Amino acid sequence: AENNTTKTALQIPLSIGYGVTVRKGERWLIGADYAFQNWSTFNSLDEAGVFRNSSRVSLGAQYVPNALTDLPNTYWKHVNYRIGLQYSKTYLDIENTPLNDYSFSAGLGLPIGPHRTNSSFSMINVGIEIGQLGTTTNNLLQENYYKLTLGFTFNDKWFIKPKCN
Repeated sequence: AENNTTKTALQIPLSIGYGVTVRKGERWLIGADYAFQNWSTFNSLDEAGVFRNSSRVSLGAQYVPNALTDLPNTYWKHVNYRIGLQYSKTYLDIENTPLNDYSFSAGLGLPIGPHRTNSSFSMINVGIEIGQLGTTTNNLLQENYYKLTLGFTFNDKWFIKPKCN
């Protein structure tokens, strides 16, 4: 049996992105993000032009009812309520049909720990994303998906030198 293996160097195209976030007081945080990747120049085993350029646009907002009130009787006023939208043009183009991805997300940042101000909370972050990838045009497949996310943020004053009197 002959071993006809070929080594090919692949170079993933550079991705570039821009984002902006605006904060209004202690309650509102709104952000937008854009990313682009030039897949049209990607060669895979000498098959140029198989992929298309990809891009993604994301918008999101966070609201905290009243981050500066005292705990423990105002816990829900410290919770971060979040929503987001995303649209992606993927790099796939099958049978002259582009595959796109649309999604909506919502989540909560649940503060944990004894701190009194929102900026020093540790948090449990819970989110859900509902989306649709692909299309049924030209007998292709469309995927409806649901994604549950659980994350932890630990903020604490680890490196502050204690003061002794």
